[in-house]
Amino acid sequence: MSEKFKRWQEKSLKQLTYTINLFLGFSIAILGFEFSLLFKNSFSPICFEKFAFSASIFALIASAILGSVCVVNRLIDFRITAQITRKKDKNNSDGIDDLRNKSNKLGNRTWAIFWGQIALFGLGTILLVTSLLFYFSSKIF
Repeated sequence: MSEKFKRWQEKSLKQLTYTINLFLGFSIAILGFEFSLLFKNSFSPICFEKFAFSASIFALIASAILGSVCVVNRLIDFRITAQITRKKDKNNSDGIDDLRNKSNKLGNRTWAIFWGQIALFGLGTILLVTSLLFYFSSKIF
């Protein structure tokens, strides 16, 4: 493996970790905002607004859960990768193919979970903005 490839792979892994954590933080922050709105007596959405607002909460909770699962999945993958590296350093190839297969599956799972996290975050955000637009447009007009 070239030195340039290793550097870019390391940057890519760091960027993925940063992005997962960023959207996890955004999800939790928006949930905090939504719950603060719920506890205000002046905020009382009706019908579609209530449905969109509630669906937003569920989507953002699911996004936060997926983000947490993704972080744990990556930790397990890193642990297996460390085992592979240790075996290579000791010139011990016993079980290394099984470990590589597990690592590849975990890596693919990470990306699937990550895209699910992003999709649910986007859905939750769109539903929140939609519910707030309907709520405040009925108050203004």
